Amino acid sequence: MTPLNVIRVKNWEEYQHYHYRNPPWIKLYRHLLDDYTFMSLTESERWLFIGLLMLASETDNRIPNDAKWIRNRLLITNKRTSIESLIAVQLIERVASDSENASKPLASREQNAISEAEQETESRARGRDRAAAAAEPANSAAAAASKHSREIIERFVRATKPHSTNPGGLAVRLHRTGEEDDRVTAWLAEEKKRGQAAEQRARSERDQTASDALEWAHRIIGNGGPDERDQLLNTTTLELCLHVLQPRADEINSQAGTRTSFDSEILNVVGQLAAYKDKQPAIRRVK
Repeated sequence: MTPLNVIRVKNWEEYQHYHYRNPPWIKLYRHLLDDYTFMSLTESERWLFIGLLMLASETDNRIPNDAKWIRNRLLITNKRTSIESLIAVQLIERVASDSENASKPLASREQNAISEAEQETESRARGRDRAAAAAEPANSAAAAASKHSREIIERFVRATKPHSTNPGGLAVRLHRTGEEDDRVTAWLAEEKKRGQAAEQRARSERDQTASDALEWAHRIIGNGGPDERDQLLNTTTLELCLHVLQPRADEINSQAGTRTSFDSEILNVVGQLAAYKDKQPAIRRVK
């Protein structure tokens, strides 16, 4: 019986189109993340399969059936990691080295044509976004399919696609096609929520600062004004309270609508502090 001394990746042609052996790269499609068989493997088994893809590119899909060599080549230290699980789910198979099907032809003319077409497509994709920005017509706003402005879409691109090499060109294309409008709408809603939350935090901090200033201001008001026995300290406190509360009072006065009890308290206290300040004589430092 002919020994099965070679491991072969099944459907190898899906992962590589090339016209020379030992290529510098392989194709690893993103749809593997949705492949039930692949994702059912353990983490170490998934890495083993990806490693075998790279070894297949080096060996013309004739990987030696030598577990020790494979572990050393892929730096796999876990001896429990076995190719048997990959064979069981039919991702790889053992064959004889002299089998006619040990490896597919490296590249038929049809494969070369596919490869060249893919390269041309990738080249077009790289230049498409740059060309879009340069070729944007003056009336693009009227012709655009997107319901969002190009400025908003560019903000979306810069915020959510940090690896884009040409965010301006990509924004032009998305504005023209409207293909990511749903994502832009969702992003805008999240941005609004984040802005509202930040505004609420800032307002809470301002309220707390104003509340602290009111507490000190009430001490001064409760004493009938700055205590003459410690005029310098109390006058400084009065100035600090006004420094905090006066801008808030100006903001309240500039706004229409119903005032809260907290707003009314600020206006009342600011009025009293201002009256005390006007009555204060100049402070003289005693040497």
